[in-house]
Amino acid sequence: MSGLLVALAGTFIFGILMAISLYAGRSWFHPAVAWNGIWFVVFVSMCFAQLWLHPVSWEALGIFVAGALYFSFGSALGSMRWRRQSPTSQPPLPVQTVYKSDRILLMGLLMLLIIGMPFYIRHIMSFSTATPFSPLFFLEVRQGMLDEAQNQSRGAFVGNLVVLSTFGTLIALAVTQGGRRWRLLIALLFGLAVVYNLLTAAKGGLLSLLVGAFAVYGLTQKRLPVKALIVLTMFVLVAFGAITVLRSAVASGGEVSYLEAASLTGQTFLNYLTTSPVAFSLYLDGFEFIPEVKGPWEFFIRTINYFGNFFPAPNPPAKFIEVGPGLHGYNTYTIYFFYYPHYGLAGVCIFTFFIGLIAGAVYKMAQANQLIWVLLYSMLFFGAILSVLADSFLTALNPMIKLALLGLIFMMARRIRLFDPTARRSRLGTQALSRA
Repeated sequence: MSGLLVALAGTFIFGILMAISLYAGRSWFHPAVAWNGIWFVVFVSMCFAQLWLHPVSWEALGIFVAGALYFSFGSALGSMRWRRQSPTSQPPLPVQTVYKSDRILLMGLLMLLIIGMPFYIRHIMSFSTATPFSPLFFLEVRQGMLDEAQNQSRGAFVGNLVVLSTFGTLIALAVTQGGRRWRLLIALLFGLAVVYNLLTAAKGGLLSLLVGAFAVYGLTQKRLPVKALIVLTMFVLVAFGAITVLRSAVASGGEVSYLEAASLTGQTFLNYLTTSPVAFSLYLDGFEFIPEVKGPWEFFIRTINYFGNFFPAPNPPAKFIEVGPGLHGYNTYTIYFFYYPHYGLAGVCIFTFFIGLIAGAVYKMAQANQLIWVLLYSMLFFGAILSVLADSFLTALNPMIKLALLGLIFMMARRIRLFDPTARRSRLGTQALSRA
């Protein structure tokens, strides 16, 4: 009964915070709306999932609410800092510039991804001795990649093609709109990114692609893309379904029926939304010994260690615990597990405030459709959504920097006269084909 009361209280509190953030930010893409919105969805889901999960404690709910309040306050303050640069205060340009260099670079990136596909398949086949593309094959590939990351190995160069495919799709969405050839280019890049991410047998990369693309599309279109949201939801469900069926087929040693697959997909999706707050609550209650894994300075430690082993940087996977009677196989503990064990409640408030401050400032600059800020905010938006599972802000600085550098290459190419002797105007009248 206490679990249901906590779930209802969390639903009410995060619902109010989401409504206030939406009223103040006036956009579904404001970082505070994203943060409070996903936690609202989590606690709504928990009202049902608590029937088979251990309850979340009031102490854990208090920490979740404190983090949300400080993140919301920080993002509101960051947005106010850049208010004078808001595009609403400037007259919109009737015609946007089309950069030939954007298309040249994207075409080159597309060719690189197509040529690199056989080499990437060969790379992942080195992780498994099972029949290629069988359920066991994908599970062994996933385990091999986890082992490679745990051993702090730099990995093969072709492994970067997965991240590059995601980055290419985000950039294509940010700089192109309209036109048959542009839509075909976006579709090809997006399709290759989906294939690359599915070959990793992991859900995180595909989720990053979809949520990031959703954020970029919404920022550039200045509206909530309802159709894109539906497509995003369907892709997420398909991804969860495919991986769930693969794992279940291996575990059962046989085939899984469509009805069983649908049931497993729904329950797995619901569990991934709700088990992380439960796991963090169990950590607070001392339900069982749960060792700390990563801290907020992980990126900086590993960057310094590239030049030598100056600091200990173990990278063990988080402990799998029982989040409900007989329910195992989950080891995510929310974003707060990266701050609270090291710095307590004060650390949670400080880190969430400054992360919110940065997210709010980047969001405000992204509204002006500047390429680098749009790309960076797509990853910050993903971090806010993923806060229910883990930290994807400080621990994701590496891909953020890489994405910013790639965006910088596109912006520098626009200044090269070889590519763009003059800035060409849109052939579609007032319809914008490119984003600065």
